[in-house]
Amino acid sequence: MTPKSPYLLAAAALLLSACITQSAPPSPANLTIYFIDVGQGDSTLVIASNATHTTTLLIDAGDSSHAKNTTRLVAETAPLGLDHALATHPDADHIAGFQTVLGQVRVAEFDSNGDDKDTQTYARIAEKLDALAIPKKTLKQGDEIPLAGGARAQVIWPRDGFEGDYNARSVVLRVTLDSFCVLLTGDADKKSEEGMLADNAVAPCKVLKAGHHGSKYSSSQPFLAVVSPELVAISAGEDNRYGHPNPEALARFAAVNAKTIHTAEVGTIVVTTNGTGYYVNGRYTG
Repeated sequence: MTPKSPYLLAAAALLLSACITQSAPPSPANLTIYFIDVGQGDSTLVIASNATHTTTLLIDAGDSSHAKNTTRLVAETAPLGLDHALATHPDADHIAGFQTVLGQVRVAEFDSNGDDKDTQTYARIAEKLDALAIPKKTLKQGDEIPLAGGARAQVIWPRDGFEGDYNARSVVLRVTLDSFCVLLTGDADKKSEEGMLADNAVAPCKVLKAGHHGSKYSSSQPFLAVVSPELVAISAGEDNRYGHPNPEALARFAAVNAKTIHTAEVGTIVVTTNGTGYYVNGRYTG
């Protein structure tokens, strides 16, 4: 057998190393977004980090029956607690889980759009926030939640003074790191989208969290044309009574060549990025 040249062996090692680098997620991941499986509800955990600092932001907490999914993930990924907890709007399928989260997780600040709701769920959360003396902040278009590692969480909705129902006033966040962007829309509907477009608040984003669980009243064609997502994450319960995601919404996603991924089908969805390419559940996407 002819002995192999040390130069050829070195080249082969470099090639193997390159192949491994291509197939593994970016390390360390500067920005990770968890679209948590909370059934017919909504909960998203954002973790931004660099070598010395980490910021944690929980957006909504799902309903009370799935709160354990949120608290378990937060305990595993953010053992020191949350820098920010954010309620996009006061519907129970978005905020009821905070009753459990606030009882088990340290929260440094609680953010919302300032809307209240005459329900027991809202009242209990308000009481718990007061009992724990957690600082509260009302967010509006133009505000920003500080994140580590060069990431940004910009509030692009609601506009100050905007009048609409609870869904239409959902807090919408544009989370960016370098060339990567994810748009988190709560239950924003067509009226919200029209307002954001009128305000020139919308820009292309690689990942979109479908508004209102993929309702036909959200994710309008003009809105999608500007966002131009590559991937749409849909948080909805299996065989839910609302028919989410709606076939009309799915057709609009397909019309802009966006792939869709559903918590009802795959469970919690994990997106990681170092600001350029991104991985979905460990698989390189773009």
